[in-house]
Amino acid sequence: RHHHLKRAFGPERITPPWWQKTHGWEQGARDYWQIETQEGTCLWLFTLPQKTRALEPQWFVSGNFH
Repeated sequence: RHHHLKRAFGPERITPPWWQKTHGWEQGARDYWQIETQEGTCLWLFTLPQKTRALEPQWFVSGNFH
């Protein structure tokens, strides 16, 4: 889905505790962004840091809020 970006805040890097093997964190750190679209949607997105991902970034929606 395509959105028209109004503003973005981030990134905020979040990592799991190094001593825990947490399900869903197999790739390690994630960079989170708060996004506001021109249509009024607010999203919390994340992508994997460049060293742990393929050449093209993949964006994932972690949540939406108002």
